[in-house]
Amino acid sequence: MSQTSRYRAKLAVFLLLYYELPGQLLLTPSVLSSFLQHFERHRPKMENLLRNLYAMDPLLLACPLLISLVLLLFLPGKSRPRAPPSPPRLPVIGNLHQLTTRPNHALQVLARKYGPLIKLHIGPAPVYVVSSAEMAREVTVTQESSFPARPKSWAADVLFSGGTDLIFSSYGHYWRQTRKLCVNELLSVRRVQSFQYIREEEVGKLVAKIRLSCAEEADRVEINLGHLLLKLANDIVSRAVLGQKYTGEGDASEIMGALSRKASELTGAFSFRDFVPALSWLDSVTGFAGRVAKTSGALDAFLNQVIDEHEIPSGNADDLDDRKDFVDIIFQLQKEDRIGLDLTLDNVKAILLDMFVAGTDTSASTMEWMMAELVRKPSAMKRMVAHLFNHSIITHRDPETWDRPSEFLPERFLNSSLGYKGQDSEYFPFGLGRRICPGAQFAAAEVEYAMANLLCWFDWRLPEGTTAETLDMSDTFAQVPSKKIPLRLVPVPRTNG
Repeated sequence: MSQTSRYRAKLAVFLLLYYELPGQLLLTPSVLSSFLQHFERHRPKMENLLRNLYAMDPLLLACPLLISLVLLLFLPGKSRPRAPPSPPRLPVIGNLHQLTTRPNHALQVLARKYGPLIKLHIGPAPVYVVSSAEMAREVTVTQESSFPARPKSWAADVLFSGGTDLIFSSYGHYWRQTRKLCVNELLSVRRVQSFQYIREEEVGKLVAKIRLSCAEEADRVEINLGHLLLKLANDIVSRAVLGQKYTGEGDASEIMGALSRKASELTGAFSFRDFVPALSWLDSVTGFAGRVAKTSGALDAFLNQVIDEHEIPSGNADDLDDRKDFVDIIFQLQKEDRIGLDLTLDNVKAILLDMFVAGTDTSASTMEWMMAELVRKPSAMKRMVAHLFNHSIITHRDPETWDRPSEFLPERFLNSSLGYKGQDSEYFPFGLGRRICPGAQFAAAEVEYAMANLLCWFDWRLPEGTTAETLDMSDTFAQVPSKKIPLRLVPVPRTNG
């Protein structure tokens, strides 16, 4: 990333803070320092001027007009700083009509036209879209104290017990202690390694099931791989978090996997209540409110069953071994007052749901998209088999950062120094800053092991009548975009397997 690009990203975010969010942020020392370091040429003059102004009256620094004058004096060029570009909008609905039925792709089109920082209006509510890697890092890392909270939604409040989970809770003591609990007792390197037996057993069952399907059919057998991958991800999370796979009417693990995906879709869906409160009644008309209530009820019933079946252990927390599940650990640490929080049952259910939503749909969708891309490009599949196994496929598509960003080129990561833990300015599949996903190790271990086995034991082909060009690659609009139509492929056992 060039110095000019970094300069532009920092300047854009700085102007966003002072011109677009005046009621939320004053000129704090940390923000001032970040701003000044990119104006070394005029730094002594600006520091002296601001110091003198502060000595006169600290409130002067909060005056937008005065800040504008200071910027005009020292910004390069003669033009006045402008707010982020905003596409034309319609009354009431704002820019909603421009997002169409595939918002992820519509936002890419708007970014190419208007730039890496755009101001949209969903109804009357302003929404800022950041699409460059450098600007994303500026917002989530350099200026993270100015953007600490995630936007709340009505669906998230209903599904996650008022947003008392790890994903949606506000930054503060509760969030820090909850994150510490999840990392130390479920997502640490030690705990992830201790779950290797679960990954081996569940992936082994998946491979055996696919082999059996191939043996039972004389001709090529077509399987719903998307369905199997969702079940695999859910079974691994279920055993790690709850200690077992739950059975009941139908296949409970499949039902929970589907519910987790539905919860992810609902929290990312448009709600009139969130963006146009005066029209909140339309959520009932469209059926959105009913879907949220139905999903919430089903999830609550399942999690109540889980909690009822876990007795609070009578031992000491020091006796916790690697095969105790997450629910047991929570109750035991809570009993001994070692969490630092007084968690209610609703809090516990919200945290458990986090683990399912974040650990099921993300991994399943990643593997499904990878298999879809690989089967469309057999040469890439051959190289992937030869190099088992590198990094998960990146979703970043900034043409200024990546060569041919919309093409599936897994070989771009071979012999690359890029990691997936948010340390690189171009590549951060698990996010950035204090809100970075704490489950990176858990997900990477699962995806790598499952994909390595699927590619090692089987060759994969498209169903009869489907080509690389006609395979449906449309996605859902959700927190985790999944394939709109589940992936169906034909497995062919490898002769050397």
